Amino acid sequence: MACGTPRQGPVSGPHGHVVALVQVENSAGSDPHSGLQKADVVYEYLAEGGITRFTVVYYDPTRVGRVGPVRSIRPVALTLRDAYGGVLFFSGGSQELMDKVRSQHVPAVSEQNQGAGHFQRDGTRPAPHNLFTTGGDISAAMQGVPGTALYSPPAIGSPPASGGPATSLTFQQTAAHSVSYTYSEADHAYDYSSERGPLVDLTNMGRAIEVTNVVLLEAPHRDYGYTDVLGAPVVDFDLSGGGQAVVLSGGRVYLGRWQPASPGSPPALRMANGGDLSLPAGLTWIHIVDPGMAYQAR
Repeated sequence: MACGTPRQGPVSGPHGHVVALVQVENSAGSDPHSGLQKADVVYEYLAEGGITRFTVVYYDPTRVGRVGPVRSIRPVALTLRDAYGGVLFFSGGSQELMDKVRSQHVPAVSEQNQGAGHFQRDGTRPAPHNLFTTGGDISAAMQGVPGTALYSPPAIGSPPASGGPATSLTFQQTAAHSVSYTYSEADHAYDYSSERGPLVDLTNMGRAIEVTNVVLLEAPHRDYGYTDVLGAPVVDFDLSGGGQAVVLSGGRVYLGRWQPASPGSPPALRMANGGDLSLPAGLTWIHIVDPGMAYQAR
């Protein structure tokens, strides 16, 4: 099944709905975050220089308040936008990527192109870590964006009982970014921590993020052909070939595979034997990682 079940069951009719994808920063300057806990799916991947970025997917953005800090577009975000058919929100981007957004008529809303109408700068935080939007602004902006497609979230289910026990997961996603998850039986969710400590969401009463389903999606990355403003190579990930996947849900770990993303179809999870890997409702966090990355699930 496609990665990421809706949080509370279907949030639209049988024909689906247009989703929002928001680029959110993940660095020391971005703490604390807002709006992550109410996401349906979060993709986390290397941006450049050892720093990761989030592409945050909302099946129904009206359920969320403030979201951010919003930051710039990355190549893999365009692939994910195509897969969901929704509208991509971001601050701006390199000339190369902005030219691509314009020439390909990508359904997108950015501060750089549309101005501050759907974004706000928080004067209590230093730039560039102070750009935010809201579910209301996202929903209003989406009404005038052409070229979108309806997306139907996967059905809610339960993974098979064949998985092994795993109440913790640790791995080094990049040279500078370590990740750990600890399962809470009471909350039926995993608490997310990194080298900076717990990942906190101010709109969730300042509590640490609680993730229902954790996915390690193995996909190769490559140099995209240009550097960021600091001179670090910008990278892209190949989501067209499928690969190995590790899934944690309900205190258990499952080894499987993911099927390629394509327009209208996000990466889909399968068991090692080819059967569907169903997931329960709740926040699904997908780390796009290099093939063969070491991890410990216990």
